[in-house]
Amino acid sequence: MLPLEAGSSASTASARVEARIPTASTTGAPKEKAGSSTIPPSRAVLEGHPELFEPRPTRLAGAAELERLRTVQAPRVMGDEAMQQVRELHGMGPEEIPGPYVTWFKDRSQDPFGGGYHAWDARVDVENVMKFMRRPFADEHVHVCGEAYSDQQGWVEGAFCVAEHMLQDWYGLAWPTWLNRDYYLGW
Repeated sequence: MLPLEAGSSASTASARVEARIPTASTTGAPKEKAGSSTIPPSRAVLEGHPELFEPRPTRLAGAAELERLRTVQAPRVMGDEAMQQVRELHGMGPEEIPGPYVTWFKDRSQDPFGGGYHAWDARVDVENVMKFMRRPFADEHVHVCGEAYSDQQGWVEGAFCVAEHMLQDWYGLAWPTWLNRDYYLGW
């Protein structure tokens, strides 16, 4: 997704959506209090494993270009764990699924973000808003897929369910053979 400037067609579309329906509210998570013993998992990983992923040059991105990305690399342990999970999911090893050339990491629990979560406003017709957001404008090919407009907010599974609904509803894709027919995708 590309960043958009105010007044662009996407921000105008967003304003049109907000004017037409009540939306889910986003509330910032409370800031940590002095002396708090609870820290976000990403920060615990950073503190326990400070070494960052080392970007690897390719024919498309040389060492000089990658140098400016060195400070935003994910901790090496995060990259290793992500690749281990992808390989396990597909039943393949490092020779079939090589590691990344570059990573990117942003700790959203740090200021100015402070973390956050999504929750439906009690006055919202959740079922209809979820369906509406999958294609908010019938005359435009704009789809909103994410956990914020699911009934599994805060879970990546909610985003997957919304995406699956959108693919079936607007692109005519059949129910995936790998997904049990009894699996609940939400409204």
